This record gives sequence, C-alpha cells and structure tokens, in this order.
Amino acid sequence: MNTRHGSAREFMVPSIGITGCLQEYQQMRFGSVYWLSMDTHVNALRFATQTLAALDFNNRAVVVGSDKIPVIISALKEDQGPAELRSYSLRGEMPKAVVQLTKQLDRRLKPSKRLIVCLLPIESLSFLEKNTHIVLKNWRDWCEGNGCILLILAYGEQAQYMSLPLIAESVFLSGLGHLKTQENGYIYQLDYWVNNLGVQAAQQFFLQDKNIGYELLKTAALPVKKALGEVFLQRSVLEGAPVFMAEKWRIAEDWQGLVDAAQIVVRGTFVFALSENNELESLARTLYKLRQQRGLSISIVVREMKQVLRNQEVQLLLQCGAATVVSADTHLARFFGILENLKNQQSNQPLTHNLESAIAKIKAPDDIKGIVSVPEFTAYLKRVLMNASAVDAGGVLVAMRPAPALSVEQLMGQLRIDRQGDVACAANGVMHLFLFGCHQDFIEIALQRVFSLPMQDIVSEHQVHTEHVSIEDHVRRMQILNKTQANSTLEQVRENCLAVHPTQRSEKHDRRTSILFKPQLKPLNLRSQTQSEF
Repeated sequence: MNTRHGSAREFMVPSIGITGCLQEYQQMRFGSVYWLSMDTHVNALRFATQTLAALDFNNRAVVVGSDKIPVIISALKEDQGPAELRSYSLRGEMPKAVVQLTKQLDRRLKPSKRLIVCLLPIESLSFLEKNTHIVLKNWRDWCEGNGCILLILAYGEQAQYMSLPLIAESVFLSGLGHLKTQENGYIYQLDYWVNNLGVQAAQQFFLQDKNIGYELLKTAALPVKKALGEVFLQRSVLEGAPVFMAEKWRIAEDWQGLVDAAQIVVRGTFVFALSENNELESLARTLYKLRQQRGLSISIVVREMKQVLRNQEVQLLLQCGAATVVSADTHLARFFGILENLKNQQSNQPLTHNLESAIAKIKAPDDIKGIVSVPEFTAYLKRVLMNASAVDAGGVLVAMRPAPALSVEQLMGQLRIDRQGDVACAANGVMHLFLFGCHQDFIEIALQRVFSLPMQDIVSEHQVHTEHVSIEDHVRRMQILNKTQANSTLEQVRENCLAVHPTQRSEKHDRRTSILFKPQLKPLNLRSQTQSEF
C-alpha cells in the first residue's frame, strides 16, 4: 500500500478530467459505478492519472490494479491529485481477486466518500459473462452504502467488444464508455452517463494528447438547452434588496460561491458582480472556464456595480461566456426584468478561441496611467498606435482648453484617472488626454467620468481625435512643438552662460543657431464643446 498527502483546499465534484469537455459528460456522483473500456494498458494508465489529477485536494481516492500502479502515482505533480491517495495491487488469481474486491477494500480501508479507480485487464473479468447482474448489483450496493464512486477501467484489445453487453445494465452502472486509439488521436464514445447534472445519452468525442491525459478536439453538435431553473446571485448585486423578493433565488457571497453552485446544478442563471476595473481579467478567466465546463446549460450575467467598463471590455466578457453585461446605471427594477427575460433567451455569442489573445487586446502596452510628461505621453501613444489596427486606433485623444478662469494645471487637478492606459499631459496651455480602449460612441460618458467636476464648467473648448491618422498627426505635431520649446530653453541657457563668459561664443555656434529649424506648426483646430466629434 502506498499513500500520498497534500494540503487542503476547497472541495470540487469528482470528474474524469478531460480538458475542454463539458461537466455533464465528466462528473461522477457518489454511490455509483462507472465502466470505461480502454484499448491499451497505456491508455488505462493515462486515463487513471488524468482522473486523479483532476481531483480536488479535499477528495480522497484509491487506485487499484495488477500492474504498474506506481507509474500513476509518480506522474502526478505535487499540486495535483487528492490530499489522501492510496494504492493497492491485486495479487493471486485475478478473477477471484476481482470478485473479492469490495471485501478487500472493507478489510484494508474501511472506505467512505472515496473515489476508487480500478484498472483491470479484460481477461480478469471473464467471470462477468455468467454473473454480470449479481456482481454489478453488489458493487452498486456497496458504493451506495459507503458513499463511494467505483470507476472501472477495463483494458485490452477486446475490452470494448466484451463490454458491449453492459449497456443493458444501466440500473447498476451510472456510466458506460469506450476509448480507442486512432491515427490522429482518440475516439471516446459514451453510451450513457448519469450524474447530478442529469442523464446524457450517447455521444462521441474526438480527443488528443494533453500532458498526462487527454484534451477535447471536437464533438458532435449538442442540442441547445435553455438556462432555466434557479437564479444564483452574488449578494452585492442586490444592492440591499431583500433576498426573499423572488422565488428560486439563491445567494452566493462571492465568485467562488457561484462557480461551486454551477458545478452541481442541472441548469440555472448565475449573476456575477464587477466592482473594479482591475477585476476584469480575473472575471473573464473565471467565466471562460465556467462556460467551457457547462456549455449552454447555464446562463451567465455580469452586473457592473459602478461605471468601470468600456466597450471593448464588455465585448471581452461576452466572448468569455457572459450572456449579457448589465451597466451600472441600470435601475434595480430594470435589472430584475432583464433576469426574467433571460429565461426565454439563448446567447448566440461564440466563445473566443484564444483567451490570451482576447485579454491582450484590452491591455495597454505599458504599465502607465495618470499625468505624465509630454515626451512620455507621445512615446506611449506611438506604442499604442503601433499595436493598433488601421481601423481601430486603440483609444481616443482629446485636446482641451481650460475655461477662462482656470489654468491648464488647475484643469489637470480635476482629473480622476484610475484606469490603466489612460494618460494626460499639458503643453502650451492645452491639456491632452488619451483614453485607452475608449470607443468613439462612448467618449462623452468617459469624459464625464474622468473629471471630478462637470466638464462643461471647466473646459471651454475641446477637440476629439478618433482615427489612427488623426492621432498620429497630432502626436507628431506635439513632438515637434516640444522639441522646439526644449531647444528654445537650451538656447536661453546658453545665452545666460555667454552673458557671464562672452569669450565662449564661437563662429561655429553662431552659424548653427542661424540655421536653426523653426517649423511653422499647424494650429490646433479647437472647437466648442457643443461641436465635438462623437
């Protein structure tokens, strides 16, 4: 007997661990027996390793077999598998050892609430031809009595053929499936699968290698299900409204509570709260993983608790699985109406194929925000434009002239920039503000958010640049103006020095200053606020 221990973490429902496969086809319920046939011993070992690696540390498991069981244990990393994992090797005459399996487990283990993975060569199960009903009933009754899950991995060239009669034993088997190697991967065929998420009929999956296990490559189209059932809400989205005001409402304290609930219900609607912009990436990853696990059997809603999202960030959440994103200015009664309407709707938004790429698109190229110098401002905008497309400039640039009673420094003092990628600078009495990722249809809203006072009270004129070429031209003119001003400052310093040391002036210096390039800048075409481009 071998044991393995680790630290504890939050409990999850056991599954067979195929990456990218819906939980309806993977989860196992306690008190049940599942039977999977494998065409080779190697596939059985990999499947067992994958199943154990997918378990939570708070699960308890046992792996039983006749050969190479240590290979499974050694393949698990330190952060994989259950906190308590035991292994046993079957000795002696195999058919007899298999018949006595539950008795041996009772004698050595006294199991309760454990997953038992049993790898058996198909030859050792020949006795089932005459005793199938009795043996499976005994296994099922034993699992129910001990609250255990028994996963049989029967391997060998004839494993699938010899397992076919078991399809008639659905009273005692909660799941029956077969894994077979093909030229470009594997075919995983389920005859049926029963768990707490429902009953799944025959389905065929195409798998490929994924580290120590398997990954879903593609599958046949699944029927669309409407996400009915209960509504699970993060408590903060209620804004203090009483929990009992609607039937079938369930409350979770945080995101993890919603994720845990989504793993054990057949269907439902799950409402996540987003309070800060810095939570966006974490929420997007959470929704993406949840949608991969549960598919269209659940509906996901994001409730913006304060105005922190811009258009491309809303699109990211939709691409990661949200059916809708409810803005912060939506009245609570209207919000409840949206939840009610979702019961009769189905999201058609496809899940992004590349999560990392989708997240990268909403990130600023530099870790920068707030008030910066003109050189920093122009250098940053050039990097943004370099990464942007010809159609999408990556944000909007706004040039603003302060109201007559204010200086540009006082205007900048009214800024409230808390979003990564938003920057501002002052040049020649004009404040320049770049709003990263802001869509041109939402400029007015964004501008109202970044000032502590109403914009119309502190800005007399402003000019908006939304196109790539327009922003690039404005940045170029800012660079020229800044360089000219810097040269003028340097020249003044030189003149001051020469006033003290007049002999340092040289003929070469006189010639250089006489041909100094002094460009005629195109003036900023500032317009009143009522004529701004939106």
